[in-house]
Amino acid sequence: MQKIKTCLCVAGLALVVSTSVGAQEELPTPKARTAAPPIRPLADPERADLRAQRRERLRNLGGQVLNALATPDGAATPGAAPVLDLGKLNDALGPLATMLLGGGRDIESLKIGFDPQGTNFAEDRLRIAADAALRRTAWADAPSQFHGTLGVQVVPNDGGGMVAVIDTRIRLQTSTVALANYMVAQYKSRSRTEDTAPAPEQAPAPAGVENLPTVNETSADDLFQELLDERLARVDRLESLDDVADLLTAISGLRLTAADQRIAELRSRARSAASPDEKRELEGMLAQARAERDRLLDIRPRFNRGTDGAVKSIGLDMIGSEIFPGADMRQMECRISDNEVTLQATGALTRWIELYPVVKPLVMGILQRIQTGDPRALDMIRPFVDGPIGRGRALIIGAP
Repeated sequence: MQKIKTCLCVAGLALVVSTSVGAQEELPTPKARTAAPPIRPLADPERADLRAQRRERLRNLGGQVLNALATPDGAATPGAAPVLDLGKLNDALGPLATMLLGGGRDIESLKIGFDPQGTNFAEDRLRIAADAALRRTAWADAPSQFHGTLGVQVVPNDGGGMVAVIDTRIRLQTSTVALANYMVAQYKSRSRTEDTAPAPEQAPAPAGVENLPTVNETSADDLFQELLDERLARVDRLESLDDVADLLTAISGLRLTAADQRIAELRSRARSAASPDEKRELEGMLAQARAERDRLLDIRPRFNRGTDGAVKSIGLDMIGSEIFPGADMRQMECRISDNEVTLQATGALTRWIELYPVVKPLVMGILQRIQTGDPRALDMIRPFVDGPIGRGRALIIGAP
């Protein structure tokens, strides 16, 4: 994940301790200690109530601490939600985005804005649509067309917390074989960089204590990474959609091979376990590894071939996959042809979502500054433009 340069305001809290000691009086005889009553576990309604109180405190903190940074002078009373007009905001977003992304030479046209039908900030939902015509890309000198939408809605979950439900639709008209070659080259470059990075050194143990031996627990992902590196090292250049299909088939097989090797390793270790506890732990890991292997059977490329036997389109579907802890891909459908890639996906995010009540006032204030043409809006979003947005632009178009 890319690191985002942001400025954070931290409110200091003062802790006051009051004590009174009778210095001249004789201390009383200590009483015998009695066992403290057991702590009663919280019931589910109580846990939900505590989460709600914490969200409200975060919301108030966001309004109080960030209001001074986010709200233009005289535009709103302190603590009040900024008033946004989506029509005016969208009129300002397009030219601003084109200017910041260095449009003109590489970007023929760019339109970006909030969908009025899918956006309601008071209900914590938004939908952004973008259309771009690119004169060239980092993988092809020919023009490309992009259309995409991103929808997000923050809702309560069953556990009393919050979850961000995300859906996206993308249509990219470009040379897919050239894009595939570019992605392979980018992966190889990143893999070489990681291989040459120095490994972290183990901290020295205290005097008289020996360093513990390092335990290398090889996961299915580690095995897959090794197999993938070896396979891509043999890829010189993809010439057709059939070559792309062959590579995707090989990668799908490598995932199953890595999972099978992991299962065989855990099965062998469980059979030779030294104790019943170790055996139970390994059998649990084995059951999880088998479940993960079974899910891989639902993720495989499907090919539509013409009468000449050549691949005309590729389909990739995924259901119920965890991207990383706290981020789930509920469903994904991807279609690839010679000159087009389409993607539809839905997912859910629970990680970092508790920061939403703090971040929302800042984002709303920035949008209001953009809407009113406040030049300070550029200063507030510049870290994002120079950081992740700039790196994304370089990845898609190249350096400005």
